Amino acid sequence: LFRSIQLCKETAQFRFGKMLSRLRSHLRSAVRPLQGIRSKSSFASMGATVETMQHCLNLQWPDGANFQLNPVWLRERCLSESSVDLSTKQPLNNPHDLPEDIRLLDAKIRGEDHTMEVSFNDGHTATFDVERLRAELMDFRNTPIQVKAYERPDLKLWSGDSYVCPEYEFKEVAESEELRFKLTSDLLTGGAALVRNVPQESGAVCEFGRMLSTLRATDWGPCFNVRTKPDADQAGAGGAKLDLAYTPKPIGFHTDNPYRWPTPDFQLLHAIDHCTCPGAAPCAECSVMNYMVDGFYIAEKLRQESPEAFKLMSEVPVR
Repeated sequence: LFRSIQLCKETAQFRFGKMLSRLRSHLRSAVRPLQGIRSKSSFASMGATVETMQHCLNLQWPDGANFQLNPVWLRERCLSESSVDLSTKQPLNNPHDLPEDIRLLDAKIRGEDHTMEVSFNDGHTATFDVERLRAELMDFRNTPIQVKAYERPDLKLWSGDSYVCPEYEFKEVAESEELRFKLTSDLLTGGAALVRNVPQESGAVCEFGRMLSTLRATDWGPCFNVRTKPDADQAGAGGAKLDLAYTPKPIGFHTDNPYRWPTPDFQLLHAIDHCTCPGAAPCAECSVMNYMVDGFYIAEKLRQESPEAFKLMSEVPVR
């Protein structure tokens, strides 16, 4: 809404007020009941039928799916050259650039390619993929307009007695975009992965992280060195930072930085100097052992076994 920052304040206020007024008008029309003047005929394809009225379009399938679509909603999804940049599918116009009294004149479903052609009262004609419209209507969050292929993987909850952590080799991940994609997918679904043979050098974990995405630094910097004494490199004006991670004391299961907004998406822990156990870990010489728990799995178990406790834990603010 505010790309045109060179507009004078008065002009910006006028245009924003106009947009709000028209948005309210569009929203009122979007929730109107099925009414208006029907077109003389309706059309069907793949079992779908369409019926045109001035203030909405009625799209129906034999399985009972039935939607009344507002003209503005349809127009914003037009992917013609006059509506979007064809290479990126980004819109060329703002919602308030559309006619204030936008109406539908006619709609036809073409059986040969299963598309629907819609005519508007300002002379514009748009073509829509009927099944893609249905997909968005049924599952809005997983049906974007600007990309052809989109997959939002589901979470995979796991328990420690059955979980097998995905493992990767650093060199292979660095050389393969396909493996980086798979690693990212494993992180999104299971929350954890193990990458072996990352160079044992300070800062290597940051370089690896940049292979996958952008890094967000905190007041601890882009890297946090976990040692048994405060890190002089991260000392500020008040001296070295203090943290339980700078002591040999064990730290229980926890989620790091939940007080930040936004909270960290993923953290990368790089073992530079670690114990190599001759037998089963941990051995007598182990200084650090890392364990992971699926908090979503625990939360779901709590929801099943004690709904009242789950409600308290999920709704009552804690420090």
